[in-house]
Amino acid sequence: MIPTRKILDCLKNHQTGFVYIKGYTNAKGEVSNYLINVGFKYSKIKKQDFKIIEQMDFEYVASNEYSVDDWNDAVFALKQKLINYELRKSNYSNSNISLNSQRSLIINQKNNKVKLRGLVVKKQTIKECKKRKTRKSPVSIARSRIEELYLKRSKFRLFDVSRCESISLCGVKLMNEGL
Repeated sequence: MIPTRKILDCLKNHQTGFVYIKGYTNAKGEVSNYLINVGFKYSKIKKQDFKIIEQMDFEYVASNEYSVDDWNDAVFALKQKLINYELRKSNYSNSNISLNSQRSLIINQKNNKVKLRGLVVKKQTIKECKKRKTRKSPVSIARSRIEELYLKRSKFRLFDVSRCESISLCGVKLMNEGL
């Protein structure tokens, strides 16, 4: 297990910065290396995305998987989702969860799970996993495409620290001794 205290100490000294995650294995079995940027507040990114959605008329990107109507429905659904977020203002009120000041490290005190949150800058896949064919609706496919092309929040990821070989941050390499 990578020592949580060392991660907290590094993040305390550097409010924002880059973190290199080596050998991250996701739930599907894919192994990848990531370069992420930590220290952003997710709520600020959502607000920026909301402004983008309000101000932009997204140009239709043609595909065989969805129609123009599906595209327009997806834009409307994204606007509604972000409006609901603005109204709800979720802010980790769960008493079992603690956050560092930048909200980039999330510690669940109930099960001692430690997660690192950041904006993915670069991903290098080492081992592919078998991808199941999913049956998404055309509107969902269009919404995913819009998020991928225009919105930053789709690039945010939450990494379970116990699934990493090592993490490099602030010039310090932390190895996972549990592997």
